[in-house]
Amino acid sequence: MTNIQNGWKDTYLMSVGYDLRVNSFWTLRGGIAYETSPIDDKTKRTAIIPDADRWWFAIGSSFHWTKDFQTDIGFAHLHGVHERSLYDSQTKEEIGRYRHLDAYLLGVQMQYRF
Repeated sequence: MTNIQNGWKDTYLMSVGYDLRVNSFWTLRGGIAYETSPIDDKTKRTAIIPDADRWWFAIGSSFHWTKDFQTDIGFAHLHGVHERSLYDSQTKEEIGRYRHLDAYLLGVQMQYRF
């Protein structure tokens, strides 16, 4: 078993978003955010958790079927920026580089109030 010292630090997320109630049935929403990476020392980045600063771009919608029942759907694209290299933990030499550090999230939920 190997013990990995991540050395993570506190992170920050700055965001702005907007909800637009189109009518009593339909609500649109969107937002953008910037999040800092918990990895302060680039040589501590691992292939297991290839983290970097990232931009979030999100859109979503709610459908109010009745007063008590609604469906929500949301999509977000996380785009990793800045440092993308991997380093050998012993020699600290660069051993690889990620071309992209992106993720795509899709969420759907139903809510019933009683």
